[in-house]
Amino acid sequence: MTSPSERQNLSNLDEIEARLATIRVEPGISYFNARRELWLNGKKKVPRPGEPPASITRLEAMVRDPRALRSNTVWEAGLGRISKRLIDGGRLKYNLPMHLLIKILYAGWIRDGTWPPDAQAPESDGFLAQAQ
Repeated sequence: MTSPSERQNLSNLDEIEARLATIRVEPGISYFNARRELWLNGKKKVPRPGEPPASITRLEAMVRDPRALRSNTVWEAGLGRISKRLIDGGRLKYNLPMHLLIKILYAGWIRDGTWPPDAQAPESDGFLAQAQ
């Protein structure tokens, strides 16, 4: 089963393929450029929301202090419900910024023992050094 965003992406790809079929371009750099132009400019513009809802502003204020992620008060004020919904694969009422999602997941992982309390992320995992 595909999600609405996956269906939208497939719809965009179908639209691009249909438009490419109408363009008489031989394979090669011209075809690449035509396809790239359609990809970049053929998408429907999605309006960006203005100010975030008050609940997101409050949530960002709550987790601004790193100690808040371990606070029972903050957890019970809503962080716990959001974390559970994320872990269970549920939908959220509002889209949250990635930096906020990471903090919420991190707080949940500390609480359930997935992330050891004093663990620090390594400076580098060596992956990029191996790729060079």
